[in-house]
Amino acid sequence: MDNFLRPYLIGSRMRMPFFLMLFSILAGIKAYGLLGIVLGPALIGVIITFVKIYRQEYGTGQKP
Repeated sequence: MDNFLRPYLIGSRMRMPFFLMLFSILAGIKAYGLLGIVLGPALIGVIITFVKIYRQEYGTGQKP
């Protein structure tokens, strides 16, 4: 139940799509075990942030 409620509750605060959050939690659990519930979404959030910063700095893609 936690795997389905957490993406819905946390995803709105993190501004991440529901399915991306669900996928990151499930992948995190598979890769890191119980700690993956936190590490999976955190790593995806860091990657998304780095991509946004890269696009802003180097002018590729859309600017928010």
